[in-house]
Amino acid sequence: MFKRLLKVLVVGVLVLLAVLIAFFVIWTQFDYKHSQEVENLGVPKQAIQKDGYLLFQPSDNSDIKGGYIIYQGAKVDAMAYGYYAQ
Repeated sequence: MFKRLLKVLVVGVLVLLAVLIAFFVIWTQFDYKHSQEVENLGVPKQAIQKDGYLLFQPSDNSDIKGGYIIYQGAKVDAMAYGYYAQ
């Protein structure tokens, strides 16, 4: 009885581990892209590629007193943060 319970427990843990590994491998294959809403706002047209970074400048020539620096992370496309540049 004890051997059978131990065997079921070991098989259950191995199956759970295999499912978790498969989920992780599949998850790492996908990147998050920017949404259609960002393109509808015209953000990709306003983005300037400079030294490997995206630079968002206002369309009017107002005096800029401050700004934000947004670091991309978690496998998210840099253009996805363009919505916040509006």
